[in-house]
Amino acid sequence: MKLEKILQDLEQNHNLRTLTPLKHENKFVYKQDQKLLNLAGNDYLYLASSKELKAEFLNTLKEQDLFFSSSSSRSLSGNFEIYEELESFLKTKFKDKEILHFNSGYHLNIS
Repeated sequence: MKLEKILQDLEQNHNLRTLTPLKHENKFVYKQDQKLLNLAGNDYLYLASSKELKAEFLNTLKEQDLFFSSSSSRSLSGNFEIYEELESFLKTKFKDKEILHFNSGYHLNIS
């Protein structure tokens, strides 16, 4: 089946997915100048969009704790002390279950 035919079939069956350009502003999106509450954005508690919360969080960090990109696998590029601290902390909270931090879902899935 040719790609064009597949796309036509999807569109005729109302199953063709497209990306809708929206303007994002905090917990709202704008579609054709209409302000809508974004209930599909996984930010239900407005944590990711809150400038105040973000500023408070960044003010609590120490310079050595800042990682603004995903690192490669810990077994490849070395371990970070902060990951060991996190794992130890979580182990106490989860009744001495073993804890292993993965820096992404990809790393978890291929482990």
